[in-house]
Amino acid sequence: LVYPTIVGLVTGPDGALWVRRWVAPTSVAATVFDVFGADGRFRETVRLPMRCAPQPSVVVRGALVACVVVDPASGAEQVVVFSSRRA
Repeated sequence: LVYPTIVGLVTGPDGALWVRRWVAPTSVAATVFDVFGADGRFRETVRLPMRCAPQPSVVVRGALVACVVVDPASGAEQVVVFSSRRA
């Protein structure tokens, strides 16, 4: 097996570990996490529809994920909040 490159780790308040995968710059803009429970078992893969900046770190609180997104044209930064739950 070949596993994706890891570019960041975040822990949720429930002890879950969010493992941020490297996404090729030529692919569709996205941020991808593999989520593992506090017991180490894989839970799910969460794909956010924008590229989160590497710093500051992503924040996970329950079903909400917040990160800084940089506009490629202007360089302007904004904080975006996503729901990690599927509809």
